[in-house]
Amino acid sequence: MRYKGEITVFLSLLFSILSALTITVVESARAQAIRAQTERVMQTSIHSSFGEYNQDLLSYYGIFAIDSSYRGSSGSVDHVREHLAEYAHENFRSSDPTKQKSDWNKIRVEKTEIRIYQLLSDREGDVLTDQAVKYELDKGALPDRSQVLRAKSNMRTDGGSSFLGEFAQMLSRAGDVPDNPAGYVFECATGRDLLDMVLGGSPETGTVPADRASARSLDRGTYPGQLSVADADFLFDVYLQDVFGTYVEPKSHAVHACEQEYLISGKTKMADSLRDCAQKIVAQREGRNLNGFFGNGRVLQETEELAAELCAEGDGDPYYVQMSLLYAWAYAESVVECSRLLHGGRAEMEGYSDPQTVPLRDLRDFVSYCGSCGGRGDAYADYLTGLLALTGRKQKVMRCMDLLEINIRHAGHAGFRVDKSVTYFKAKMSVDSSYGHGCEVEREYGYMIP
Repeated sequence: MRYKGEITVFLSLLFSILSALTITVVESARAQAIRAQTERVMQTSIHSSFGEYNQDLLSYYGIFAIDSSYRGSSGSVDHVREHLAEYAHENFRSSDPTKQKSDWNKIRVEKTEIRIYQLLSDREGDVLTDQAVKYELDKGALPDRSQVLRAKSNMRTDGGSSFLGEFAQMLSRAGDVPDNPAGYVFECATGRDLLDMVLGGSPETGTVPADRASARSLDRGTYPGQLSVADADFLFDVYLQDVFGTYVEPKSHAVHACEQEYLISGKTKMADSLRDCAQKIVAQREGRNLNGFFGNGRVLQETEELAAELCAEGDGDPYYVQMSLLYAWAYAESVVECSRLLHGGRAEMEGYSDPQTVPLRDLRDFVSYCGSCGGRGDAYADYLTGLLALTGRKQKVMRCMDLLEINIRHAGHAGFRVDKSVTYFKAKMSVDSSYGHGCEVEREYGYMIP
């Protein structure tokens, strides 16, 4: 008996077609699932990487950045890539052993790359400045801009060179007057350490290390993006005075006192930066005091009378002796006012001392009037506001980076460098699976990138 096989062949063909279609659909779904899972893992891994920002940098300075040294001795973008890869491996691997055995995709990471990145020091510090400006804007309660402009205008001096030059001329023209106290004051002005006079000695305020941002060639990132630095000069100065301390009001976490003084002067020894700022303050005060004295009848009468006495039995010129006394008195008052500021007191920035702290006939002992507080008018921080506003922006940014490195390293991050701190990157991850499917996914993220 013979049977035809048409139905059997038809069903076999149909089954083959359906099986192929089913397998195609299943594999297509697997490929899509692999891509979807890879994208999800990539996003999660990048967020995890950026979650490793330096917490001390944020706590002290309001700055977000990944310290690529990770508390090690040196940093590198490769370290960030390694951390990203580790997160990806962990995120692909289920923590449930039973799910690991029945993993439908069995994905493995083939390669992880960071293709484009941005460093905290990039664009000559604009990346840092941008975060600093936004930090101040978020805090609100900004100072009165007019007060900053006032301080800047008042602190614009020639450093006292013309004052001392004129003082020397008055003394030379005064003649030989041995008892003229102006000579002693001039010797102090030109030969005695200013900090020794105003503070009783030069304080031990430390030295900035040789390995600092402003003293080396900085690494550069590869991200060319634009930043939104708006009104940066004013707001960055506000930020600097907000996060850095002074000799009078140091920050508790700071390695060195005189941080703002360093921002202004940039001397390797912090005491030298303090001395430089003190000299600028004295130069500002001596000019104001001298101008005030010329318009004060009582001061003019006192100096005229003393000049007449000093010249009574000598060859001195009473007029120039009087002028030398006015210069000496203005300088003595300025040193005392500077000392008062450095002890937490005040001195009117636009005016002059009236009545004077140092009696005219006690000029030889004017240093003994240093060391006290009190006074009225502007504080030391107000004077530094003006000096900071007069300092070039590039110098302030670089010195700000120096202080960041010094203090963050002291906080336990020995390898911290601003030009190794990542604020943005675009990464690419290539994956494969045991079923032959693979894909590549790119994602980007940054602390200040929209």
